[in-house]
Amino acid sequence: MSSNGRPLRERRPAVLSAVLAAALLTLSAEDAHAQFGFLDRSPGDLSLSHAELEGRDNCNECHVDDTSELTEQKCLGCHDHQDLARRIRAGEGFHATERVQRETCWTCHTEHQGRGYDIMGWRHIGGKDAFDHEQDAGWALGGAHARTDCADCHTETNRQGLRTFLGEDTACESCHAGDSPHEFERDDMLDCARCHGETVWHPPKRNMDFDHNDPRDTDFALEGSHQDVSCRDCHPGAEFNLGRPQPGDCSHCHADPHDDHLFGERDCTWCHSPEYQRLERTRFNHAGRTGFELGGHRRLDCYDCHTDQIGTRTPDAACRQCHADDNVHEDRFREFGAPHPQCETCHPSTSWEPTEFEHTLQTDFALTGKHAQADCRDCHRGTDPAEFEFFEVDDVGCQGCHEHVDVHPGEDFTDAQCLECHQEAGDIGVDPQQAAELYHGPDSEFPLEKGHAGVSCELCHAGGYADTPSECGSCHEDSLHEGRLGEDCSTCHSPGEWPAVRFDHADDTEFPLRGYHQEVPQCVDCHPSRQFADTPMTCGAAGCHGEDDAHSGQLGAECGDCHTEFGDNIFDHNEQADFALTGQHLETRCVECHSSLEFVPQPTDCQGCHPEPDVHRGLFGTDCAGCHSTATFADIQPLHDVGAFSLEGAHDDVACDTCHVDSRPLAGTGNLCINCHRQDDIHSNSLAPTCGDCHNQWSFSDADFDHTTVGCNLTGIHRMVACADCHQEGDYRGLSSTCYSCHRDDAIAIGEVENIDHTIQTDCGQCHNPNSWVPAQTEGVFGRESICR
Repeated sequence: MSSNGRPLRERRPAVLSAVLAAALLTLSAEDAHAQFGFLDRSPGDLSLSHAELEGRDNCNECHVDDTSELTEQKCLGCHDHQDLARRIRAGEGFHATERVQRETCWTCHTEHQGRGYDIMGWRHIGGKDAFDHEQDAGWALGGAHARTDCADCHTETNRQGLRTFLGEDTACESCHAGDSPHEFERDDMLDCARCHGETVWHPPKRNMDFDHNDPRDTDFALEGSHQDVSCRDCHPGAEFNLGRPQPGDCSHCHADPHDDHLFGERDCTWCHSPEYQRLERTRFNHAGRTGFELGGHRRLDCYDCHTDQIGTRTPDAACRQCHADDNVHEDRFREFGAPHPQCETCHPSTSWEPTEFEHTLQTDFALTGKHAQADCRDCHRGTDPAEFEFFEVDDVGCQGCHEHVDVHPGEDFTDAQCLECHQEAGDIGVDPQQAAELYHGPDSEFPLEKGHAGVSCELCHAGGYADTPSECGSCHEDSLHEGRLGEDCSTCHSPGEWPAVRFDHADDTEFPLRGYHQEVPQCVDCHPSRQFADTPMTCGAAGCHGEDDAHSGQLGAECGDCHTEFGDNIFDHNEQADFALTGQHLETRCVECHSSLEFVPQPTDCQGCHPEPDVHRGLFGTDCAGCHSTATFADIQPLHDVGAFSLEGAHDDVACDTCHVDSRPLAGTGNLCINCHRQDDIHSNSLAPTCGDCHNQWSFSDADFDHTTVGCNLTGIHRMVACADCHQEGDYRGLSSTCYSCHRDDAIAIGEVENIDHTIQTDCGQCHNPNSWVPAQTEGVFGRESICR
């Protein structure tokens, strides 16, 4: 109470007005001196990061024109923040968010607090744990990253040793380069996310963005038996970049058993293939690769001819190389080679029987007519291979073989007379009826049967009997197929009948009939008007199952993606649709989501199938997955364990409906303490609604407030004074920092001491200091009227 009985707090405004008026007059008269004096008295040492700017000559590196004014342009223009300025202009990162962009740099990054002071400013946003990596940094931390300590990724520090938390690369290899055993070199293969997820490093993702058969990913396609080989069998230690110049070389994995042999100098794929499933199973095109048709030699083992003795040399293809001891003719055929005749003159590689001899080219007697069909021994008589009868052409005529005993009984014809009746040697020249029986009988190459029976010879042999074609098209115009199926009619048709009895759909086309296709009654069911060429092979094409499509064309023409010819449905919702079925959806019948067989795309958000239940009262919107999972609607995620308002301390025991009255969502305003604690606010809303700046969720009474954040670093005994001693009745708005504003009543109560009238004094700092009020001093005192440093 004052001397007149009025409370001190009621008189303070009047006194403050008088003091402020006097101060303004003084400032106007000594403005220049006061501004210069501001920079002469440093409020404290700079942090270690800015220590090089210490001293009066460097003040304007941050301050403007020798005044207390600061500018953000100087902060952002400094050496460590060039990239930060660019990110703010581009609207990127935490410093460009609404949470920060209305504040000044020095709101959070306070200086002049000493060398060891942390100027990173974490406590101004509630600490590192209050940092929302997805919202504030633009990169959500998922899986194991959500549990990773900040320092594990943010390793860069400034000169003070403080972590800078800026400019980190989001590529996996920026942190995990040392974790990869794969030794990839191409940039596209360094994208770890193609195979690995954020939750765990091992095992990799089930559906990897990697295809061993895609030449863009590897140079070695997995086929046949290689498809079932485990990755680690070829890539031990997960080393996928094997650095092989020829990845397809079998010798990388398979030891070559053909060393020092001809086979060891050839490509393994000449004989082996993973498609054969086993190394023991081989297939070699001997005729195509070597020009030597094996024929009967197929029954031999490869090493029977390619012996170890000849090594890498190619065997001599001459028969005598292997069959010199098999010659039973002695010197009978010396005209065809000596001392060993060239066996291949008569004997082919396919058979030991002599069928290769060219009588017309290798002798002076051409075999024509029936002579061409005669067996060698029919003319070259003898019982022993060496007794293969030799003829001199000039000495042997027709009657040397044909004595005509039965044909011309009693007739004695000369050889010259034989050819007067018979056209040439070997041609007996019988009448047409006999010729038809001979050339077109049941045992002939072209028997006249069915429709061909009774046809006159001239209709087919109009130009003579030699070289008459046997294909249908030479006599029958292809008016039905119009040449679309080629000229070889005999592929499908038998002589003398039109039905295609020889046609096999599996062997003669690229579309074998399987399943229900085997039960199609008539060919014309798929080939209308008998147009067999260019028939579509797509199920949904017009003329096939286009009209049977129960899906009304909504799923395209490739019916085989879901159906087989046997009627089986092979559709996999998780592989072939954009909406994987999990939880309760796995037990849902198709018709419950797809009301018709058209299977048009259905909504993938929960609201599309599950309207908001009455219990929500229309307050929670359509983002059902934000709280519920597909396992069951009762499986509700604990939303208050993460996010902008995680419940801690005393809030852990508060019932939900205490804040969510009538189950209403707070729509993002729940983290404003004042919404629930308005009646607890002893500050009468004078300090804004963000109670969390000073209080925590465990207790309101234990406030954590840094007086320097309001521009006043308390000095002396004021550091230990209770807040309420100055901020009476919960009024925490700005107060005057002069001694006089609080201690005027103390001065009046003292009155006159040692010729000093305290009732009229306003400059307490002339005798008193903030550390102690008494005794008064005249030397070494505080010397100024502010309790702030």
